[in-house]
Amino acid sequence: MFKNWLKTTILLYVLWFILSGRTESKFLMLGLISSMVIASLCQPMLYIENRLENRKHFILDLHYVKFIGYWIWLLGEIVKSSLSVCRLIIKKKIEIDPQVIQFQCHFKNPIATTLFVNSIILTPSTVTVNVDPNNVFTVHALTVEAAEDLLGGEMQRRIAKVFDEFNS
Repeated sequence: MFKNWLKTTILLYVLWFILSGRTESKFLMLGLISSMVIASLCQPMLYIENRLENRKHFILDLHYVKFIGYWIWLLGEIVKSSLSVCRLIIKKKIEIDPQVIQFQCHFKNPIATTLFVNSIILTPSTVTVNVDPNNVFTVHALTVEAAEDLLGGEMQRRIAKVFDEFNS
């Protein structure tokens, strides 16, 4: 519990410092104190329950370097997918093959599942339609390539690394 409070305090303090830019000692102390108080007040709200395992997961419990790497990779995927959709629109003959695909993906951490669903939605040409309680994902893909990329599992593997879920 203390470790999670400390993580939250440090993240809030770093964010405060970046946003304020103040380096005078009284402001640094006020920033630290306010970060500690806010971390204490918000601590109960930073846990999400996994009902299947009857366990609570701390939402900031991830590898930050891998998380940043994941976002850089995801930005590249968004750009590639956006260019692909632009090419489809510009062509005189539209070559789309819309598909609804289903696949199962088990993440222990509900935050990993949420990140996965939102990553699918952020990537142009794919939309998450449904996630049922058994972790069956229903996704609409605009092209065969988009469906194959998703079924390839690269996104799932990268998210699993961020949350240390290598057996997903």
